[in-house]
Amino acid sequence: MSSESGFDYFRTLVSGRKKRFIQDGFNLDLSYITEKILAMGYPADSIHKAFRNDINDVYNFFEKYHSGHWKILNVAMEISYKTTKVGGNVIVMGFEDHTPPPFLLLLQIIQVMDTWLNKDEANVMAVHCKAGKGRTGTVISAYLIHLMKQNTPEIFYSSDTILFNTISFFNSMRANNSECVTVPSQKRYVGYYIQYLRDQVPHSLIVSPPKFKIVSIDVIGTSQSFNIEIHLNYSPTVRDLPVVIRGSNSKIL
Repeated sequence: MSSESGFDYFRTLVSGRKKRFIQDGFNLDLSYITEKILAMGYPADSIHKAFRNDINDVYNFFEKYHSGHWKILNVAMEISYKTTKVGGNVIVMGFEDHTPPPFLLLLQIIQVMDTWLNKDEANVMAVHCKAGKGRTGTVISAYLIHLMKQNTPEIFYSSDTILFNTISFFNSMRANNSECVTVPSQKRYVGYYIQYLRDQVPHSLIVSPPKFKIVSIDVIGTSQSFNIEIHLNYSPTVRDLPVVIRGSNSKIL
């Protein structure tokens, strides 16, 4: 077994039940969701390329099939690599693993995708997080719903199964076991996006959410030690919020 074929074995093992692109000498953790939208595992430029997508293979893939018409969208906050190795064709809009994006960030991501994909009929965009499943599927599912409203508004406004059908479509295109977008909060945020597009959630409430004052916190029926943290200065684009009060089994206000 050659070293490269050995790497392919481990890469396939790590990618699990995800659908891979195996053609013309390529063996990549990459799936076409539509002709213009791809989901993939991240392109690794370090030792991790032994079991993840090799960044050089990723670059060669796009140059072979979509030369001059491709962008990569990195939605993983914790993933970075030398973007020069993929021609600088990378847009970074990351958020935390196992979570949905802050809603304003989701709107920005969809705008970026839409602008690029509409710029030229041949343009494609590949979205990745770490494994190209949960965060990637959340973003792509939301964008597919955006396209549905544009192209088939009669279905968008009348169907009550859009959330389930869209996420199921992504899951089926990305993996053989259809298990990609599984985190409840990620599914919920795609549902929020549907409500937003249907004007059920005013944009003003997203930009300036209502403020509430906590008067007291009562903990009943436990003798166990506990911690309470209160955060201020909420921003819909940031999750790292400052801790301003911390209490342990005591009055905190």
